[in-house]
Formats: sequence, structure tokens, C-alpha cells
Amino acid sequence: MATLKEMYADFENGTYLAELKTSMVEGYKLAGLFPLMKVDNEQVTIVESTPIDKFLTQTGKSKKLAKGASARKIRGEVITPEGFKLVHNEIEYSILNSDMEHPNFNLMDEISAMGYPLSLDVDEAVYNTAKDNATLVNDPKIAKAWGDAATDFKSVLRDVMRFQNSILPKPYDIDLIAYGKESNIELKARAGQSTSNYKLPQNGFEIKKALDLANAQHFWGGRIMEDGEAFGFDSNMPALDVIMMKYHNPKIKSMPSVPGLESLLPPVSMLMFDNSDEEHRPRTTIKVACTAGAYPRAKGERMIRFPDFVS
Repeated sequence: MATLKEMYADFENGTYLAELKTSMVEGYKLAGLFPLMKVDNEQVTIVESTPIDKFLTQTGKSKKLAKGASARKIRGEVITPEGFKLVHNEIEYSILNSDMEHPNFNLMDEISAMGYPLSLDVDEAVYNTAKDNATLVNDPKIAKAWGDAATDFKSVLRDVMRFQNSILPKPYDIDLIAYGKESNIELKARAGQSTSNYKLPQNGFEIKKALDLANAQHFWGGRIMEDGEAFGFDSNMPALDVIMMKYHNPKIKSMPSVPGLESLLPPVSMLMFDNSDEEHRPRTTIKVACTAGAYPRAKGERMIRFPDFVS
């Protein structure tokens, strides 16, 4: 069990910040596919503040807040000097100091649990930009073609190739295809092939459980995507940039290195402080925040979207 003093020391030496950033990257489905650009801005306009009593985990289960803790999810808007419109997502977590020193309390677990909701926020920004700027594929030959009716592997393979070829004659090679949950299930069930992890050559981001089919990597695009849809991208010619606001954490002296994730770690704000000078029962407040958006490099190019493969 860590003491309160030890927990504050871990905050100042960046141990918790490194865990938060790593947890976010591990939660990415779409955001890790594109280059990360960092911009400066400090003014945030708060538009929403909502109490929360649990964190959603990557497994889809809910993690309750620790005993004595409370949290709020705060959302805001930012316009940077360069004109980028970003969404500010923040979690404000509060707990009695006495509860922090309970033998069963683990602050690292609480910090890690905050990372996944923030990664979903970033993925949502990327998804919305992709959906608004992708070329829409309307091919009646493959619309709602996958479902309960028997569809053999050859038919699925042909559908995938039709989807890829819909970008022609533009000079892009659709070699990354992200699927909504049901279309991903149907593809993998009919392909009958093993899946493996795939690292993008441009930044080393690892796509987990990707299926190698038709000269492309196929994978689940995460909870943000609609069930039957698919997005196709060219890994060598990124379709958009992920934009994140820089943060300065004056109380954090340094941060441990995270091998292999250097180019993907998001800029994140993390504050940790208590009100022991003002209250008889002091509380520690932890604030974590990430401000992100995404912008296309060329509207209607470099990425394609099919609205619904599944009947």
C-alpha cells in the first residue's frame, strides 16, 4: 500500500502521467492510424459537465469508482490560433485523502481506467472527420450482402475487392480497412483465417487482431463505428491529421520513457492537489484532460466509406 506522500511523489515524477498516456494509446482503434500534430492554445469554453460513477473498460465491462471517490466528465470547445476546432475532454476525480490510504485503494488502477474513455473521445473525433470527408461507396452489388444467409468466402473476398477498387482511378492503395462490429464479425467468420497484430510502417502503431486479406489489413474500428460500415485508408498516404493541444504540467518534473510509443503518446494535462489547508477532511482532486480534433488532407480523397455491409 502506497502512502499519500508516495502517491504525490509518483505524480510529480510523471509515473501516473505515463500510465494515462499509455492507457490511451492502447485504447486507440482509429486515432493511431494517422500522424499526430500538436498545437498551442489555452482557452477552453466549457459546454457540458456530467457526473459519472464508473469507467468503461476496453473489455466492455464497467469499473466502479473506488470507495469514497466521485467523478465528473467535462467537455469543452477550443479554437486554436491556426483555426482548428478541437474538443476538450476532461475527467475530474475526487477522493478523501483517508480513503486513498485504504489498503485496497490503488491509484494506478484508477488512473489507467481514466485513459480508455479519453481514447474513445479521440477516436470519436477521428471517426467524425473521416465520415464527413470520405468518399461514399454506393455499390448495390455489395450492399447488405453479409448476414445470416450463407455467404461463402469467395463472395466476401469479391465484395472486399469491389470496395477497394471503388477508389480508382485515384492513385491510392486501400490497404487498411476498419469495420463496425457486425461487419467485422461476418468478415472474420467467413474468412476462417487466423488473425495477428500488424504494425503501421509510418508510426509503429499496432493494430491488434488484424486479418490479412486481399492485400490489406482488416480490423475492428472500435465502438464508435456503426455496426455494418467500413472505412478504407491508404497507409502510405494518410487521409487526415490528428490534432491535439499541447499542455504544460509545471508540477510534473519528468515522465518515464515508454518504448515504442514515443510518436503516439498524446499531450495530456494532469493535475493532482488537495484542500488540506481549507478542510478538516481533506480531499485530493485529480484532473486529466485531452483536447483533440482531426482534419482531412484532401476532402473526398484518400479514404472511402461503405455504409452497411450487413443485412
